[in-house]
Amino acid sequence: MLDLGSDQVDEPIRAALFELGMERGIATLACIADGTTSMYMSSGGGKLGLGGFEQVRAAADAYRAEVGVHVWAFEDVEVAVPPARGLVQMVAVTAEGLKMLRMPFAIAQNPAFPGHSLWVTGQELVTQVRLATESPGEESAARTTGRPQ
Repeated sequence: MLDLGSDQVDEPIRAALFELGMERGIATLACIADGTTSMYMSSGGGKLGLGGFEQVRAAADAYRAEVGVHVWAFEDVEVAVPPARGLVQMVAVTAEGLKMLRMPFAIAQNPAFPGHSLWVTGQELVTQVRLATESPGEESAARTTGRPQ
């Protein structure tokens, strides 16, 4: 079990999730303050131990830091229910509990939206995970289209 108590993690944002409700299910990227980064797919599978890739760890740290900048706008929640198709959800694990911000992709992608940087840093994390885990010569649809699948 992951212990995110203050005796283990002395960070304001102990963990941050970036969750995408997509056509084929939900993708969850978990960024823990200790550097652990993992990706989970609701359709099955995922990738553990991604924090061992320097570029993934840097992107995860940047995303977690960006969540810290915007956490004041997140809603306190008891549980973070996975997002429906077309929604992005950012979750912060703090000393005070869970906090969440959820919105349609179109809002998050809009540069005029004050929290747009959450989308940008979250998408950079997705990109770095894909680059670190793709087979040589494999090209993902998201890199080609710029859209989550």
